[in-house]
Amino acid sequence: MTVFEEAYNKVIAGSEGGYANDPTDKGGETYAGISRKFHPDWEGWKIVSEVKSQESEVSRINARLKADERVGILIKEFYKKEFWDMYAGDSLNPFVSAELFDQAVNFGVGKAIEHLQRAINLLNRNAKDYPDVPVDGGFGKKTFEGYKNCVAHNSVNHLCNLLNGFQMKRYIEIMEADHSQEKYAGWFSRVIIDKW
Repeated sequence: MTVFEEAYNKVIAGSEGGYANDPTDKGGETYAGISRKFHPDWEGWKIVSEVKSQESEVSRINARLKADERVGILIKEFYKKEFWDMYAGDSLNPFVSAELFDQAVNFGVGKAIEHLQRAINLLNRNAKDYPDVPVDGGFGKKTFEGYKNCVAHNSVNHLCNLLNGFQMKRYIEIMEADHSQEKYAGWFSRVIIDKW
């Protein structure tokens, strides 16, 4: 099993559910954590719409979609392309890649990379060990070099701990800004330092 497959299985099986259309969910209609609002061109929506035209009960929709191998393949391809490959997941430490994947799925790739960039900068001892990287949410050459410098000077655990700290802070900010999001308190179970 590849590092991506392990991270994918943990995040999707453990945190991202089946079909939902919760009016308080900022992503609106979702399937397997994929928001129709944010990813309207995902090929799987054609199959979801077809099933929904034949079924109205959510449990039956989920059962049919889960049994459809085409949907499973489309979901996995989507997550690899949209989340893992966007920060070169195969080129990073597996624990860091898995943590970034979890955050990218939950917050978006830009926010996950921003958390990485901020952590890299916090661990450089006021730029004595290596230079700061721009905090722009993009994974380019400077961020990759900063990452390599960071793990050369610090343990991966320190980096992952900081990433988890940013993840926790983000959940708190979301819930404090909009109390309707408190019903998603299960998010906090995603912040487990030794989960990977």
